[in-house]
Amino acid sequence: MLRKIIKIGLITLTAFFALIGIITFSFLTWFTVECNNRVSDNSEGRIYSSVDSIPSQTLAVLICSTPQPKENIKDDPFLMARLNAADTLYKADKINCFLVSGGQISDSMKDSLVARGIPNYLIHTDTAATDIYNSVARAIIKYSADNFTIISHKQDSEKALYFIKYFHYNVDKVQAFNANPSFFDTSIATKLKENFDRTYISLTISANEQSKDFGYSTNLVFDIWRNEWFEHMISNNTISGHNEQDTIVGNFTGLGIDTLYVKTTSRKKNTNLGINIYHLESNNPKIPRIKLYGCDEFQPMLVNEGDLDGNGTTEVGYLHTWINSQWRQYRILTLVGNEWRYLVNGEYLSTQYDFRQSGLEVAKPGKEKGTVLINYLYDDYVYERNECVREFRDTIVRPTFDRITD
Repeated sequence: MLRKIIKIGLITLTAFFALIGIITFSFLTWFTVECNNRVSDNSEGRIYSSVDSIPSQTLAVLICSTPQPKENIKDDPFLMARLNAADTLYKADKINCFLVSGGQISDSMKDSLVARGIPNYLIHTDTAATDIYNSVARAIIKYSADNFTIISHKQDSEKALYFIKYFHYNVDKVQAFNANPSFFDTSIATKLKENFDRTYISLTISANEQSKDFGYSTNLVFDIWRNEWFEHMISNNTISGHNEQDTIVGNFTGLGIDTLYVKTTSRKKNTNLGINIYHLESNNPKIPRIKLYGCDEFQPMLVNEGDLDGNGTTEVGYLHTWINSQWRQYRILTLVGNEWRYLVNGEYLSTQYDFRQSGLEVAKPGKEKGTVLINYLYDDYVYERNECVREFRDTIVRPTFDRITD
């Protein structure tokens, strides 16, 4: 009798624990599926796999995979897929600039993007963003990003979008691009890992406080735009075919070697605008100083033109710098007695941006002594040919030695 009671008790106890196990397993399964669906449903219609269909955005947040040594970057298919996606989106004019997360490896990712032809100043690395939450949270809080595209594989993008919604970040529009819709997204190991991750997120997400302090905040898009503008202005205020220097040496008087240099002689204040006054000066007191045309941000630079007209003296060239417009007047100065004059003057010295970046010099000695060859960009409508003509040309001119009155 006792054995029968014990047997029944063991069966009952086993059935009870089995029932508890089934209920627990069912609950965990339901909870896991619910967590997975909650994260996935939030991203519905916001993750794109086609470059043609994704709307253009100014900023992309390129999320690195698990932090690892930078030398492993070429061996990680996830990283390579994201780098390729970033390159494709940039070259399709879908993205203008990048915020790259991923700890130490973010610098290597930036180098890889630069090697693909993306300008260095359009890429900012965030080495403090070592996980998905910090990648998007820092983009919004620290870098003031209102709209951006997340570049990652689908699972990470879904989690990133879920973080944004959960914490009610004030973001107008965030979307994502699926960097690698491949075997790695659908493998069993990846699916199991993602199910665990999403369950863990749901249980611990409240630990990531929305008010987390990320330090000094800045507007990344504006900063990158400012850097882009500055880089463009540097190229806009230089002639690539010239050796431009702030100090040059030559026989400017015909009597010996002297030094010329650019000097900022004063700085005037006009509200918030600082205006520099530049002068061309010399170590030789007999060489007069002369005012140069230039803006506060970009000092005019000198070019040793050599003896352009064959009279034994060295000519000086410089480009008028300014903060806007693609047109820049190039000036060629020569000493006549004790007075600076224009060696030549004309519309052909009003250089255009494409010409300045062509690698051509503005002036060279002509084949005949006393003549100067001028290169320039011809851009006009030619009625005889019934077409717009845009081509590099040259012309031979004789020195005019015009007095400087402008």
